[in-house]
Amino acid sequence: MIDYEYDKQVYNRNFLNCAQRQSIVVLKDMGYPVDLLFYNAQVETDLFREHSFVKDIPRFDFLYNGLTDEDFRHVGIVRTETKCDTFQEAKPQLLEYIERDSFVLMSCNLLYIPHRPEYFGKSSVLHFNTLKKYDADTDIWAAIDDQASGVLMHCEFPSSFLKTIYDGGIDRCFRSFQQIEVPHNVDVDRFNSLFTESRKTRSDSFKVLGDLEALTDADTRLTRLANVFALIYGSRLCFAQFLQLRKDSEKAHTLALEISQKAGRLRDLLTISAASGRVNKDKICALGQEIFSNELHLSSLIDN
Repeated sequence: MIDYEYDKQVYNRNFLNCAQRQSIVVLKDMGYPVDLLFYNAQVETDLFREHSFVKDIPRFDFLYNGLTDEDFRHVGIVRTETKCDTFQEAKPQLLEYIERDSFVLMSCNLLYIPHRPEYFGKSSVLHFNTLKKYDADTDIWAAIDDQASGVLMHCEFPSSFLKTIYDGGIDRCFRSFQQIEVPHNVDVDRFNSLFTESRKTRSDSFKVLGDLEALTDADTRLTRLANVFALIYGSRLCFAQFLQLRKDSEKAHTLALEISQKAGRLRDLLTISAASGRVNKDKICALGQEIFSNELHLSSLIDN
């Protein structure tokens, strides 16, 4: 297990995909104010509903208009993606970026990764792991990767293993994060401006929260609904990290955390319901109504 409390408690797999999460965790450890990047993480529930119910896309493939290349640049990081057909071809650049940036994210295929048994030998899934160091004498790479439990861990991979998981990948590429500005020079006011602008275009009907009774009628819907609340849980947790940096947002920060906790409980309740076939609609709808009210209150605190 890796020594980052904020890995599991904040930047978990409910909202962020593997590449987003690992880069955020490593950059935070390096001192970068990555919490600023979540200025627009109160993502509309309409988008979560569309993602899960209309498009039926896996939760870990959710993308929103945040954590962009431009956002990273505002905290002093130039994020780039490079494509190479083979690991052997990519290796010199991987070493170059590790020397320059202290880490690099390399794409791979979970089909070939034993410490992810839920996918190993079963299905091809695009994944990223973080390479931190290379020992030429032993041909071993120090890395960071996800466990099945969702907690990041330190790993040691031989080049032969990286070749297998990279060359067998769906999208063979790697991402670098060049530091162009030291953390304490980051312009916080710029993010406050981005935050203000993001609120002007935000619109949410909360339809998914109003349809909970109807959406709990089938097991497949329960699973998709659980994914919606997983996304609400993770996004509001990240949003709370940003609000915590704003001196006038103490109440909003507390409320965002409350929404996150309730969404996490509802996610768990829906997951158990899908597995057991026993659905407590009254409890589900009551908790959903609390989240609905809290969301409206949070927006009113911020926008008025």
